[in-house]
Amino acid sequence: MRFRALFPAIGLWLLATCLSVPAAANDLDDILERGTLRVGTALFTPWAMRAETGALIGFEAEVAAQLAADMGVELETEVMAFDQLIPALQDGAIDIIATGLSITPRRALLVSFSQPYATSGINMLVNSELGEGLQQLSDFNDPGVRIAVVRDTAASDVARSVFPQAEIFLLSNEEEVATAVRTKRVLAAVAATPFPELQRLAQPERVFVPFDQPLVTTGEGFGLSRDAHDLKAYLDSWIVFRSLDGWLGERRAYWFGTLAWQSELPQEERISRESQ
Repeated sequence: MRFRALFPAIGLWLLATCLSVPAAANDLDDILERGTLRVGTALFTPWAMRAETGALIGFEAEVAAQLAADMGVELETEVMAFDQLIPALQDGAIDIIATGLSITPRRALLVSFSQPYATSGINMLVNSELGEGLQQLSDFNDPGVRIAVVRDTAASDVARSVFPQAEIFLLSNEEEVATAVRTKRVLAAVAATPFPELQRLAQPERVFVPFDQPLVTTGEGFGLSRDAHDLKAYLDSWIVFRSLDGWLGERRAYWFGTLAWQSELPQEERISRESQ
């Protein structure tokens, strides 16, 4: 009976102790109190693109909009160069990264990841004239071969790993990479799917994809601060819910399995179905 009588006192002491300790910063509560979700993204087809109207469209644009709507907050999207995203997250300028961010051990030292909500791969795009007859990986692992990649991406890591003898050109975005291949500045590019396949559809006479299967398969998740534990828990729960209700699969099928969206792009960036 004496021990039982102590339980209420112990409970009151624990409550008082917890209340006296300053609460840790909570990124999820900060977002809800602020009323805005700040998302950083970079332009990668079809993850995020500029429509002819100037609006941001793409799989990630829809994912971010739905995420903010489900949280009951406004969406603020900051478009920046890919290599600026992680520094912006670390500086607190954005809450999450949503840009087809591949989950890798190297990046996990810098940011925390949600569970993956998409999977893709990394493949090659080759200039048709310069790469005629090249069909083996070993054909591209040569000091005389120049390969373009977007800097600080999973594709750049794969290119260095698979083709250590080749000369790797680090560029700022996919448009520069595509131009480098088409204009013969480089022999090939290594990039996340479906970028190589879309470029082949657009200009089959100028570029080709040498391999049916990707060099590497990757999983993409949201990037967030390493101490944002409650936000990570919410993002993981959201991914489970939107996967099971079919929404994520439906939107991914639209953006990655069709070209219906390309009519929204500026005329010069559209992919003609006749090229299929």
